[in-house]
Amino acid sequence: MENDGIDMTYIDVDGEDLLVYMAIDSDKISIPESEKTPVLTISDITSNSLKITTTWENATEENPMCMIYRAKENENFEYIMSINCYGTMTISDQLEPNTKYKYKAVGAGYSNFGETVEATTLKEEKQTNTTETKKNTSTTTENPKTGVKSYTIAGLLALVTLSGTYILYKNKISKI
Repeated sequence: MENDGIDMTYIDVDGEDLLVYMAIDSDKISIPESEKTPVLTISDITSNSLKITTTWENATEENPMCMIYRAKENENFEYIMSINCYGTMTISDQLEPNTKYKYKAVGAGYSNFGETVEATTLKEEKQTNTTETKKNTSTTTENPKTGVKSYTIAGLLALVTLSGTYILYKNKISKI
């Protein structure tokens, strides 16, 4: 059978008929409408999350569901969730930093997966303390163990200088 430059035929694979498409004329290659699959788009990638958006041109239901599968690099795909095929889902706090993930989707009740998309999470973001250390401009400091406030060295020097001056002055007056 022929369809716009594509030869479709069934072949026997382990006792089951498998529909195979073969291009006859590369200028006329097109995928039949009944074989179009969900499309995934990945965005907003962080060190532990990302956003998946699904679309599906050929959905036959009003609110079709897509089954999403994920795999780490060099691992097998595993089912992770079902979402509306015209929706967006954020996968948060489930991903490891600096790791390559692959995703693919299939319409619920269908067997053809869409193209695999890949994303690598960002490297671990170090938490930084944004509060600034306030410099102690007070003339007193408090002993954390006793709670007693003491004057700073400058204050003590001023006190010693004044006391010494007073003693010298008093000694001079008493000699007169």
